[in-house]
Amino acid sequence: MRRFFRIVRSNRFTKRFVRKFGRIAETARRNPGAVAALGVAAGAAVLGLPADLLAWSAPTTGSFAYDIYDIAVNKILNGPIGFVTGMGCMGAGGYFIANSRAGGMASGIPMILLGGALIKLDTITQSLGMMI
Repeated sequence: MRRFFRIVRSNRFTKRFVRKFGRIAETARRNPGAVAALGVAAGAAVLGLPADLLAWSAPTTGSFAYDIYDIAVNKILNGPIGFVTGMGCMGAGGYFIANSRAGGMASGIPMILLGGALIKLDTITQSLGMMI
């Protein structure tokens, strides 16, 4: 393990990247108002998009890449694999919340929410204006 970290630390690209990222983080720490303004501007840009750009419809039978869509969404995501994965995420989140050494609330709550979102993904996408 030490040998790996020695190799990573000796890399010139890594040193430059860490130095540059440190400068960006330091600037953001000194000027949090600019970071907040950038976030508000990005949010306004996303909300200003027309709804037609955000909506998409499922391909119909016989159209381009329908077989891939059918396998990926209908058979995997909405099928037993997606359900078991969602329940596994929820179970792991419950374990993380119960066992503070495993990660605690900070890891457990997002996993429970994402597991529930995975199970109800088709309903969520319909409520966001996407046509499936």
